[in-house]
Amino acid sequence: MKPTLEQESSHACGCRMGGCELRGCVRRGELSKVKDQLKNGADYAAAGDTMRGWTPLHIACWGSLKPQVHLLRRKRGQQQRAAEERSREQESR
Repeated sequence: MKPTLEQESSHACGCRMGGCELRGCVRRGELSKVKDQLKNGADYAAAGDTMRGWTPLHIACWGSLKPQVHLLRRKRGQQQRAAEERSREQESR
């Protein structure tokens, strides 16, 4: 039997998602807060302290939260493009 989202997100110390605000906002479907967290530099790829070590993107996909999935994927793409550009700049020096 598949665990519920709440069971999956429980953390041993009693907090939700290891205390990570971004993962909590994603889990609760709070899109505006997810946007704010990402603008303020939250780590979209931070794995949780649960047994599965899910990232915010895992949680959004598991919960069928399409707006959060698209937002997190865009952020990932932006950061990958920026890293590739920095790498090209370093190679050209």
